[in-house]
Amino acid sequence: MNRTIKGIAFGLAAILLAFLGSYLWIKSVESRKWAEMEKTVRDLEAIAAARPHLRPVLRGSPEPGNALDYYKRALDQLPPGQNVTPVWSYIREETAENRSQAQEFLERHPGALATFREGTACGDSFRRDRSEPKGQVVSMIVRCKSRLLWEEGRRREACDLLLDLLLMAQDMERNGEVYDVLGRMVHQAALEDLVRRVLSPDLGREELMVISRGLEILDSSYPEFGDLLMNWAMSLGSLILTAETLDRFLVELEYKYKRPVAWRNGFSERLMMIEVFERELSDCRQIALGDRRSWAESRAITESVDRDRASYRGALLKRISSDPLRTVQQDSRERRARRRLLQMAAHYRGTGAVLTLPDPFGTTLLSREENGRMRFWSVGPDGVDDGGSGTWDPKGSKDIVLELKK
Repeated sequence: MNRTIKGIAFGLAAILLAFLGSYLWIKSVESRKWAEMEKTVRDLEAIAAARPHLRPVLRGSPEPGNALDYYKRALDQLPPGQNVTPVWSYIREETAENRSQAQEFLERHPGALATFREGTACGDSFRRDRSEPKGQVVSMIVRCKSRLLWEEGRRREACDLLLDLLLMAQDMERNGEVYDVLGRMVHQAALEDLVRRVLSPDLGREELMVISRGLEILDSSYPEFGDLLMNWAMSLGSLILTAETLDRFLVELEYKYKRPVAWRNGFSERLMMIEVFERELSDCRQIALGDRRSWAESRAITESVDRDRASYRGALLKRISSDPLRTVQQDSRERRARRRLLQMAAHYRGTGAVLTLPDPFGTTLLSREENGRMRFWSVGPDGVDDGGSGTWDPKGSKDIVLELKK
């Protein structure tokens, strides 16, 4: 009997020692890998800070100051809650009543537009803190003013504002990360407004050449997709380090699913968060390096990474890795292709000459004159030249096409 009790006691002690040893080992690994993650994030921040953050301006010489600071000040000069309903109503429907109310609104808040213009004249646009660059509300003010100027016959000023808005969108994208949507939304809205102006018969040669030159300047400082990927990995790591605990991390992440359990990581929630960071960083690095290659090669690399991501295990990792990176990579190239097509169209309308510009999805952008119309196109995401068969909207289209009357 005594032997049995002693055996049981010995067994329990061995189990407790094994658990204690495992716990201490896991904590040791956790502490070491946390320190490694912290160093990696600091290295990523140093790399981001070392990237060229001075970018060209559209007119004259760059002014001192940081553009992002001015964009924030412009936002602060709008009404509490940033209620810009009169402006939004006019953008949606250009009626006389909406125009009058929008004009009155802009006259009451002239500082927002003036401060925005000061920001676009700055040569620096690097985010030095962790605040997110915002500008969607300011963009509505700018688009509204551009339309009012157009109606008054002040074509050059109207187009200058839209070019400035594209510059702000680039500043937002450059300082954001791959999943940020605000910069892309501002970019899309400004580009569509500018397309309508370029296709309008009311623009003269001078205005068209200003647009062509402005788009060329903007293209020279277009944000690299690989940088946005590394910004995402850096932001994720920084968020984990700041949160420290899983619960705070899930709150910051706005995670709306069942709380994940770290059983695959020895029930260490920190190791689970570290695994998420390490996987995302590895994926982003692969795709960032591949994005420097041709679209065919880059797409193949990204699709391979996406297939691996789809097989990841662990609830938290699967949720964070659920969005295919090929989609956002393609979106980035589509935006650049459309901007270059617009530059070609503006230059052609202003000079009658066709520019030779690179196609983000192929070799060079293409053009053809047919039946009194001029067509410019990119081969699009499938990489196949369909002879200019497609539409301006790349979604569901073969080629990405911009067409105008001669």
